Amino acid sequence: MVTKECFHYYTTEEYRKRLAEKLKMLRKSHPYKVTQEDVADFLHVERQHINRLENGKIDANIKELICYSKMFGCDIDFLLYGDEPEYQRYYGTYEYPYPELDSDDPMVYCHRPEL
Repeated sequence: MVTKECFHYYTTEEYRKRLAEKLKMLRKSHPYKVTQEDVADFLHVERQHINRLENGKIDANIKELICYSKMFGCDIDFLLYGDEPEYQRYYGTYEYPYPELDSDDPMVYCHRPEL
């Protein structure tokens, strides 16, 4: 949860780089070898834009966050706050509604990324 006291952190370059690392990690860890070109095609932007986004050179906009969320099956809150204790406390107790889709097999796609 973003409080007034910590809001300045979410506008820092450090936070932008952490978000960029998460976006890159999601893409690279996907079992179907998703490329920057694939993400760029989905967003209707050039591949260089995705490269700058994943290297923390530019800020992600809501359209890009939604795209990564849909493509890689995680929620936007995970992208924005996944490293924070408050989010991990919620995420750790979250009951996944479809346990039959949850699998240890890397070829079965599950939307719950590992923290």
